[in-house]
Amino acid sequence: MVQPFSAGCVFDADDPRAPSTEQWKRMTEEERDRVVAMLPPHVPLAVQVAEARAMLVERREEARHRREAEQRRYEELQRELAEARAEIARLEAGR
Repeated sequence: MVQPFSAGCVFDADDPRAPSTEQWKRMTEEERDRVVAMLPPHVPLAVQVAEARAMLVERREEARHRREAEQRRYEELQRELAEARAEIARLEAGR
């Protein structure tokens, strides 16, 4: 059974998940009480495994993006260094 809330979240009894922090902040006190009452007393293992996998994928993607950004910055710094060395060589040749 799916139940919508005014904060924009939907509670699905077949896949029970707490609302996001932002959604929680927008919910009324009554809606929060309803959500808490609908949540199971424990998180099923299948849900825990799925969430752990999703988190690992997300962290790997974040790490990949950081590595790519660092690589781009390194290449940019290498170009700037080469330009600076070329300018120094040009200035020294003009003495």
